[in-house]
Amino acid sequence: MKTSHIIGALLVLASAAGCAREAAPTAPRMAANTATGNVDGRIAFSSDRNYADGGGREIYSMNVDGTDVVRLTNNPDWFPAWSPDGTQIAFESDRAGRPGIYRMNADGTDVVQLTDDGRKPAWCGDQIAFTRSVGGLAIYVMNADGSDLRRISDDTTSVQSPSWSPTCEQIAFEGPGGDIYTMNADGSGVFRVTSRISGGPNQFPSWSPTGEQIAFTSLRDANAEIYVINVDGTGEKRLTNDGEGGWAIPNDWWPSWSHDGMQIAFQTDRDQNYEIYIMNADGTGATRLTNLMICIPRGLVLLRSRRPRRPRRPPRRPPRRPEGRLPSRATAMAAATTRSM
Repeated sequence: MKTSHIIGALLVLASAAGCAREAAPTAPRMAANTATGNVDGRIAFSSDRNYADGGGREIYSMNVDGTDVVRLTNNPDWFPAWSPDGTQIAFESDRAGRPGIYRMNADGTDVVQLTDDGRKPAWCGDQIAFTRSVGGLAIYVMNADGSDLRRISDDTTSVQSPSWSPTCEQIAFEGPGGDIYTMNADGSGVFRVTSRISGGPNQFPSWSPTGEQIAFTSLRDANAEIYVINVDGTGEKRLTNDGEGGWAIPNDWWPSWSHDGMQIAFQTDRDQNYEIYIMNADGTGATRLTNLMICIPRGLVLLRSRRPRRPRRPPRRPPRRPEGRLPSRATAMAAATTRSM
């Protein structure tokens, strides 16, 4: 049995022989406006299923029932994000020696490097948002061809894991204090969606195709579970409930909405190794899609052929805190400490 390197301060060992595993991984990305695909749709994901043969984390695609698995890359690649028309995939790769954003056709051909520094791409319209390390983590946006690179998050805080609203007008992200925030696509109008009081952080936001909810992973329960919340911060609901106490498995990570908003795909180690499941949007009917020792999947994306419902405008948000700049990390942590007393 091999052990993985540590992500943050957390280490989990795989119980399956020969399968090295990480905990506290990073979020999957879903293209909010994917519009085409085959009859059954496709899921893009990354996996180290060829680890025993000397393979690393590569990007694959498969049908939504787990069949017809196709390997798309042959490098250290992860975090796939579909283009709106389903013909291309943006992804993160360190094939050049450091993490950067790349683009390829949906069949893995015509790979193009877009940036030499970047993580966790999210594609909406003709724009790609991603996380970049610039003395701290920041969110940048660029055109799909790599041009017009610009930073949209301010320079006072560390933020990451962008997820577009279906209209491409807003972005959800991980921000200070272990909470999920939203902002306009130009970086203005920052709004704190979740209110972490105690326990672990809220991570990996995924904006629903209707524009009304954000799914995310929370470590408040000592293990990772999936929640949904309305974009105005109301109606928070826990969808999974797979473990209690400690940092023991099982853990559910990386929610990603189906194109019609009826299902959520996610990665879980409830079977003692990382696999991809899909469940109804209310948390019922969880179904396992993979059974191939997926040890370190790095993102999954759903692509459905049906035209999405026209997204509704988000409900009017109650005034919870003044909009504008994000609180500093010290301010956010102090506020969380005060609420927990």
